[in-house]
Amino acid sequence: MVYMSNYTNSRIRDFAREINGKRVAVIGIAVSNTPLIEFLYKHGAQVTAFDRAGADALADRIERLRPCNIEYRLGPGYLDRLKGFDRIYRTPVIRPDIPEFVMEQGRGAVISSEMELFLDLCPATVFGVTGSDGKTTTTTLIYEMLKAGGYNCYLGGNIGRPLISDVEAMSPDDMAVVELSSFQLMTMKKSVDIAVITNISPNHLDVHKSYGEYMDAKKNIFMHQGQDGVCVLNYDNKETRSLCAGAPGRLVLFSVECCGDFGEDINNAADANHIADTNHGAIGAVYAMGDDIIYNKRDAEHGTMHGVAHGATRNMMRGMEHGSGPSAGYNTAHGTEPGEPGAAKVTSISDIRIPGRHNVENYLAAIGAVYPYVGADAILATARSFNGVEHRQEYFRTLDGARYFNDSIASSPTRTIACLNTFDQKIILIAGGKDKDLDYAPLGRHIAEKAKLLILCGQTAPLIKESLLRHCETQGVPCPVPIVECDSYEEAVAAARKNAVTGDIVVLSPASTSFDRFRNFEERGRVFKALVNALK
Repeated sequence: MVYMSNYTNSRIRDFAREINGKRVAVIGIAVSNTPLIEFLYKHGAQVTAFDRAGADALADRIERLRPCNIEYRLGPGYLDRLKGFDRIYRTPVIRPDIPEFVMEQGRGAVISSEMELFLDLCPATVFGVTGSDGKTTTTTLIYEMLKAGGYNCYLGGNIGRPLISDVEAMSPDDMAVVELSSFQLMTMKKSVDIAVITNISPNHLDVHKSYGEYMDAKKNIFMHQGQDGVCVLNYDNKETRSLCAGAPGRLVLFSVECCGDFGEDINNAADANHIADTNHGAIGAVYAMGDDIIYNKRDAEHGTMHGVAHGATRNMMRGMEHGSGPSAGYNTAHGTEPGEPGAAKVTSISDIRIPGRHNVENYLAAIGAVYPYVGADAILATARSFNGVEHRQEYFRTLDGARYFNDSIASSPTRTIACLNTFDQKIILIAGGKDKDLDYAPLGRHIAEKAKLLILCGQTAPLIKESLLRHCETQGVPCPVPIVECDSYEEAVAAARKNAVTGDIVVLSPASTSFDRFRNFEERGRVFKALVNALK
């Protein structure tokens, strides 16, 4: 069934009148800017595309853009001729304060981006997710939960799909869910309707001038909200917790630790925001308690969290510590109406199909964003069916009682260490790929503790093997993990199949880049899945 809407977007009509005949520069001919060029050309802009790569490297993009009558400035010195433009749309990886941009701004040019234009034109309700970790999974979970709730949804942004191509088809009844990087957020002057920050830790400091600048970029996801905006923050992360007082709209906190007087802290955060006395100041909390995931909506009229304020949290934490589950104060039935104040069980941790504490956090963040829009049934359906984002600890098959996961995104030892620590049992690990001069020494200890069998394939196989053996030598113990070395992925998959028994977990988590055998980690992951799915 094709969704149809009779809605006419006046913002696009006004934009078309404004941009028609204007000289527009688009910096970078990549995934997001190719459809941006098409959109601008369609609405009458005189577009010049700039890219540091040459015509040969951009042949596919140039061929796609052939119907658009645009000019190109390519190769070394490509920005030398950035002069006399009305608007400049930058690719996110280029800082907005480079001298060429500053000079054009001085002449009157407006600096923007594909995502900023999308937010200006989008009539749908926009959910935005940023953070140092967990962005992609949380973004996808929000999208899946909203779809399960019956909404017409769009998924895009930093997750890989530019939504400017779809903006003309959207209506006010739709939902758009976007992943946003710090680079996209740096120059944002408009925030999303529902903003989520999963966590913040030092990252991308090779591009950002300071950690403070990185933090400021992340804050832009909610800083320009009105009083009806919603900001979902991680209570367990000190950086995001420190942002509570700056949220101009309604605040929702989530916690997997649920430590201390969580309810009192929620109320204090409300008071710090001066939102307790306003009708728009409803504030919520999403947290794990035993196996239960609880959503607690603050009563704006009375200024308290139901069930967790004024000492109830201590009782609930005591019940959690002794394994007795919730002690009081909330409705344990699925399907409680999300619009009413009070504490309600939304789903169970055991309902979540993808493993790991970090994925529980991702679910809490997503629930904090969607629960006013969907009920517990949609959240439960997502938890029980969602296998994970492709290539990120993605469960995809059970064969002879063993479960297979694709974590091809793990192109460094730290990512594979995180993967190993996700599972509460020892796993069969398939690792190895191309070396990019990383330190593999720390990986050995984690393999020794968390792997049942190590299957190696690729250029870094000797480095990973050495990290394991050297750790065991340092500890003065024999190597506890059998090692199988293979020449191909076919051999690696066969070795995993031969050694796996019922209850085992087999994970491809290479700790290395894919470029020794594949174009990218996506191709590597798909080849791995195809080989496993071909097993009889």
